[in-house]
Amino acid sequence: MAFRDLPDFETFAKAYRSGASRSSVSGTEAYGWVIGTVAAGVGMIVIWGMTGYLGVGFVVVASCTVIIAALLERSRRVKIARAYLRKAVEIHGPALKRNLTPAIKRDDYGGIIKDGRDKALVDFVKSIGVPEGLLNDAECWQIVNDCLDVQDPAVARRDINLAMIPANGHDFEVWVTDILRRQGWTAKTTPAGADQGTDIIASKSGHSMGLQCKLYSSPVGNKAVQETIVGMKYHGLYACAVISNAGFTQSARNLAASADVTVLSVEDLADPDAKLIKSHIPVGRPAPQPNPLLNELASRPPSPFRAVR
Repeated sequence: MAFRDLPDFETFAKAYRSGASRSSVSGTEAYGWVIGTVAAGVGMIVIWGMTGYLGVGFVVVASCTVIIAALLERSRRVKIARAYLRKAVEIHGPALKRNLTPAIKRDDYGGIIKDGRDKALVDFVKSIGVPEGLLNDAECWQIVNDCLDVQDPAVARRDINLAMIPANGHDFEVWVTDILRRQGWTAKTTPAGADQGTDIIASKSGHSMGLQCKLYSSPVGNKAVQETIVGMKYHGLYACAVISNAGFTQSARNLAASADVTVLSVEDLADPDAKLIKSHIPVGRPAPQPNPLLNELASRPPSPFRAVR
């Protein structure tokens, strides 16, 4: 049962029932029917013995049969809902991460002042069409956490915990630098107060670039993109990028695209090469060329006149 795009719940349920998982569901059904039938039979005999009316026993058996069938059907739909949610996370995992990450609002000291992750998850579950009442919040969180870990093996393999984003800007820069180093990059932070729009200078396989890190509670705007362009030129780098935990405004994305600036989310750190190294030539613009006027001045013979002190 393979879907490239997520179907509606009932279409998925039909495929699930007719798929390979059917045997396990059928085994559960058989077990439930045996237990239910035995219980109903015992109840019928007991009631018959107490009342002397066989018809009452049949009524009990019929009632038990209806109840068992309803319980087994609900059990099947709960299993289907779990499988459907896993499939949805598999397809929409990156987008879900981007929505869950900025849902936490922190103060300047790292304390959580607002946690909107539950609402973000509820909105996701509703948007994909899981019927209400089948899964509670705890089940949804467990499925989502498990699926995101399985779906993103690169994160686990490189020991990157995207959920543990630092609470202040400087620690965020150090955290990003450490992740890049684990990915094989040579990376270092720039001195505080003298970065000129570049927080990290990183290089790998001849690709050198400047990164500006933005730990925000709302999407990053144009200013960060403009600053990182200035920082790239100041440090003489090939390319530049902005990384944010809270996404970017559409205006900032448009400006970055027109200026050849790469924008990254923290989720992109699982495989930074995919965006930071786009080809076998240096990323972005060519390296800054020497000023022709300075070359001409440097090639002139020294003046016969000594400078007057």
